Amino acid sequence: MKTSTFSKILASLVLATAIALMGVFGSSTSTAYAQQGTPMPGGPRATAGAKLAEFNKEMYDRAQSVLKSLQQIIDKANQAANKTQEWIDEVKTKGVNTSEAEAALATFKTQIAAAQASYDSAKATLDAHAGFDNNGNVTDRELARQTILAVGKSVRDARQTLTKATVDFQKTMRDLLKKYRENRTATPKP
Repeated sequence: MKTSTFSKILASLVLATAIALMGVFGSSTSTAYAQQGTPMPGGPRATAGAKLAEFNKEMYDRAQSVLKSLQQIIDKANQAANKTQEWIDEVKTKGVNTSEAEAALATFKTQIAAAQASYDSAKATLDAHAGFDNNGNVTDRELARQTILAVGKSVRDARQTLTKATVDFQKTMRDLLKKYRENRTATPKP
């Protein structure tokens, strides 16, 4: 049985999207360790307040890094959506009914937009840096804590939205490919 160009393109698209997004999600959760022999700020006699301030500064720096990574994930999701749209346009010119794929893509784009809104909220909160000075040092512990918690919630919301969107989109596209293949083999050629 020969596979059609349609099947090959759809399978490639689903696989490429899965690999790209899994790679990005997997790489953004790595653990970082301090160098050995790096002295603790303030030495062993540092006060609890100084340790807490250092912890909050580290959380601020980490939040900036996480936001950068999250924007890259959103950008990759948008690229996958654009490639899918190009594929739909190409297949549509061949007379294939693409309404289900278009509906899945529209849902995917809506979820990407929701994740982008959560990202924008987190970025605005961090850029306001309530409780932090311009260098990320804590000026007000309670405000700094609230800032970090708000950013964390927005980032979690964005990641959950993107993860669900990606899984749902990939499942829908796989199901469409399977359905197309079944219909293609069930229809006899003249």
